[in-house]
Amino acid sequence: MGGMILIVVVVLILAAVVAAVVVLANPKLRALIFARRSEPELPYVSRETLLTKGEAAFYHALRRALGDRYGISMKVRLCDVLTCSQEAWRQGYGNRIQSKHLDFVLTDHDSTQILAAIELDDRSHGRKRRKERDEFLDAAMSAARIPLIRVPAARRYDSPDLVARVVAAIEAGRSSTLPAESTRAILGSGSSRSTNP
Repeated sequence: MGGMILIVVVVLILAAVVAAVVVLANPKLRALIFARRSEPELPYVSRETLLTKGEAAFYHALRRALGDRYGISMKVRLCDVLTCSQEAWRQGYGNRIQSKHLDFVLTDHDSTQILAAIELDDRSHGRKRRKERDEFLDAAMSAARIPLIRVPAARRYDSPDLVARVVAAIEAGRSSTLPAESTRAILGSGSSRSTNP
């Protein structure tokens, strides 16, 4: 009887060893067994595209108009374009730029120097809170002497007009003699509507 128990124990030990080897050799089984069960599944899903249809239409028009002249970045965090001192950050100025973004930022290809920013203004910019945000954004960009070009959302955009406005904005931004208010006045003019594709 003692010999039979010994054989059963040995067989059970061998079975456990074989099972352990199989589990460790198979990554899917290993992941399934050792997965942490306490973590809930995260609720995130892909937005599929970075830009809305209106933003994408403008982006393609801007690329056609500017060619390879400038780098174009999309949905850039405002705090990646502007900054302030640690003291100003502690006073709350940093929080005002931390959760905002710019629709498009134009940069120099080689140096990545920030040349100008573009805000595509759709109907939502008529709302009170959006107007307050836009006023703050205008003032912050003006204080940093970074040209901000506001373009009304449209079905089509005039390429020569876009090029002229961008070049004027960048040249105004490079001019150290031009006050920030004059830069903003140059950028606010111009029409973006056209019948050209």
